[in-house]
Amino acid sequence: MTPDIKTIFFDVGNTLRIVLKEQDFINKAEAGLMELIHTTETHDELFAKLEERWKKYRKMSKETLLDASEGELWTQYMLPDYEPNMVFANAAKLTRLWRDHDGRRVARADAV
Repeated sequence: MTPDIKTIFFDVGNTLRIVLKEQDFINKAEAGLMELIHTTETHDELFAKLEERWKKYRKMSKETLLDASEGELWTQYMLPDYEPNMVFANAAKLTRLWRDHDGRRVARADAV
């Protein structure tokens, strides 16, 4: 039996959510990412490198209209210089922490 689906919508481009730049939230996400990969790099070194790699990946992704899986994203593009099995096993967590380093996502006050 198929349920009676009345509406399907997609939230693209912060239509229903916004990002709040809460520094404590951002600091926690960044510290969590650093701890997860056991980095010896400084915060500034690591995040400058990740930002550069992210921009390069996004440019390539938009040009080719292809997105990598989380595992590919982290092992091939974002952290290719880290142990690949560890990175692959933690790809979903890394994605969450990477997104959280932009800030906390919350529903817009005017969203219904």
